Amino acid sequence: MQNGTCPKCKATQVFSNKKLRFKSGTYNSNTIPLSFFRTIPLDNYICTGCGYTESYVADLEMLNQIRDMWEYVEPK
Repeated sequence: MQNGTCPKCKATQVFSNKKLRFKSGTYNSNTIPLSFFRTIPLDNYICTGCGYTESYVADLEMLNQIRDMWEYVEPK
């Protein structure tokens, strides 16, 4: 999706909020919780051809904090 092509329908009608200045909307709706008091902003990509959506952590430095605080999921 970040390359502008939808992986689901192959359309090139992909739009993003990546340049949106304030990523946390009402009730932190554009974030995921890191802890009780902290949230992580997301960059969203939406295909207007089929509606498929992907979200990515906006600040890549937050990935280390996720590794430290979240539970690891073992591959099956």
